[in-house]
Amino acid sequence: MSLTNDSERRVYHTVTNVPILWLEKGESLQLASEILLEEVENTNTPRSKMELGHKIVDPAYLLAGYALENFFKGIGIGKGIYEVDKENKFTGASHKLINIAKKIEFKLSKEETELLERLTIVIVWAGRYISPKGPIFLSDDIDAIESGSWNESWEKKSIPLLRALYKRAHDELETLCCSR
Repeated sequence: MSLTNDSERRVYHTVTNVPILWLEKGESLQLASEILLEEVENTNTPRSKMELGHKIVDPAYLLAGYALENFFKGIGIGKGIYEVDKENKFTGASHKLINIAKKIEFKLSKEETELLERLTIVIVWAGRYISPKGPIFLSDDIDAIESGSWNESWEKKSIPLLRALYKRAHDELETLCCSR
């Protein structure tokens, strides 16, 4: 990010170190994801579901992954684990949701870990591009894809799991915001 003057840098630094703003952005992304996922869930005919699902499932999960990433990073900011430094670099974070969850000590079940692996694939490339940006992503991602992560039965169990993760992450971040 290229900020042009000291005033912009100070504002960016201040704003990005406020957990409640991460909460609000996460809530917006969660809401948008939920709207898309509900549309897929409420579509009745297999043909319509396939056509609709193909077009909006990846964007729905992309928004879901971004929502969780914002909740997790907000928790990290609130706990003092992460910060945006004076050069406006987000210290120690990435888009790898499992790594962020571990760093902020957010406990995950095996199923939640699998969901975060899949959402990370969507965040990094599958929700935005037709193929990974390079071979470094593809090797790990093929294992997840081949393990059945991209099928309708996974989708049915992932949506309730995602909603439970949203609630836990949201509630933890909200508690941190209220205690400041």
